[in-house]
Amino acid sequence: MAKDLRTHLQLLRQHFPSEICTVKRGPLSTAEGEACALLYHLEQQNKWPCVVFEHVTDLSGKRWPGSVVFSDATTWRKIAVSFDMLEDFLDPGAVLKEAVRRGQSPIAPITIPRRDAPVAQIVWKDDEADLTCLPAYRKEEGDARPGWLCAVAVAADPDTGRYNCSWHRHLVHGPKKSAVRINYRHLWDYMQRLKQRGRQELPVAFVFGHHPAFSLAAGSKAGLDVDEYAYAGGLLGEPLRLTPSLSFGDDLLIPADAEVVVEGYIHLSEKDGCGPWSDFMRYYSPATSEPVFRPVVITMRENPHFLHSWTGHHEIMFDFAGMMEVYMEIVRRYPRLRAVNCIAPMTFVLQYSPEHPGEAQRLAAHAFGALGDKVKNLILVDEDVNLFDPAAIWFSIATRVDASTEQLTVFRDILANRQDSSRARPLQVGGIFIDSTKPLGRGPMEIAVPEKEVFDRVRLEDYLTKDEVNRLQRDV
Repeated sequence: MAKDLRTHLQLLRQHFPSEICTVKRGPLSTAEGEACALLYHLEQQNKWPCVVFEHVTDLSGKRWPGSVVFSDATTWRKIAVSFDMLEDFLDPGAVLKEAVRRGQSPIAPITIPRRDAPVAQIVWKDDEADLTCLPAYRKEEGDARPGWLCAVAVAADPDTGRYNCSWHRHLVHGPKKSAVRINYRHLWDYMQRLKQRGRQELPVAFVFGHHPAFSLAAGSKAGLDVDEYAYAGGLLGEPLRLTPSLSFGDDLLIPADAEVVVEGYIHLSEKDGCGPWSDFMRYYSPATSEPVFRPVVITMRENPHFLHSWTGHHEIMFDFAGMMEVYMEIVRRYPRLRAVNCIAPMTFVLQYSPEHPGEAQRLAAHAFGALGDKVKNLILVDEDVNLFDPAAIWFSIATRVDASTEQLTVFRDILANRQDSSRARPLQVGGIFIDSTKPLGRGPMEIAVPEKEVFDRVRLEDYLTKDEVNRLQRDV
């Protein structure tokens, strides 16, 4: 069976049922934020399950003929499951290295006939291809009405045919119109080249729901010489199955095992308002003028699982995509790099111990220069510091950093992310580098630990039962 969102949910239910729950009662209006309200209640209890809502309404108020899924990859455990790592022991560093290994080994996709493609089971076209018949959503009070869609766009390079997959948000304006936020990357480049040739629209398809590895591929960068369908196949560990789109045939292949695909056109000149919307930094992005999308055909599976993104709330998948990109870029020049963690938007911790004066600063300069708006703040820690433990990171800063030295460096006038609310100038911002490793030439520094022989011999389970341990209050 090909990997898709359904196989991922099945693995969660089978192996880690605490990572997923189903809400059967309803109706719930995603456009009025009712589904996200339940997610907020769970967040307040520090619970981050994948939630399947079985009774929700679409933007027109009618019942959606399927379910809505949030948070399919919001924890390290779910990310591990998406890479077939089903062991009880969870090592985030090992998950990252497995993802990087797969990302460096693309697998070419395969094409199957539409009659065999699950996504072609139901077809809405002409007047039925109506964006208000989708379960658009709002997350926060200030999100613009009537509702939003967040999906992976797939488009082909007009010159080479290379496929690009990237995440974009839409503000729905009506049955046949939405405004799509498009940053100055590959999809924008495709649009500009077609516009120079006198074209008016770019053929595109938006994917709502697939395996998390496909979503991850769309959130991270492959090399320009790598087709991103092949990159997604590498992350999946098997060929991504494609099928001809109904609107464009073989000129635009779409993922055959997607849940819902909306085919249509992005206009190269016409724009409309998009925003405000609470973005990944948890602040509202102001309304901007963005390209207009026109749907032509909506195809879907029977009982479709419509995937939404609870952006800004423990979305480890998007942090993870950045971690992969940072790791793959840095390790090429600094092979002793052990691991990377994203602890806040555009803020990364690298586990790397410099061996020569100035090496840390050179590494930081390379990161800020090569990774563009992905990196704003960078922290370097030693191998004895758990970079997945925020307390350990702060401990290293407190005990190893002298801010009056080169250990603290400010990088000025670096490329700013469009969503960065802190920037004082358009597309420019300052970044901070903290070298929190043991200072070279200042003598030995060793964190105190218990004697290993005693620690191994005196076992907790010999003195306290599992129930007694579970009853103890966690430090929060």
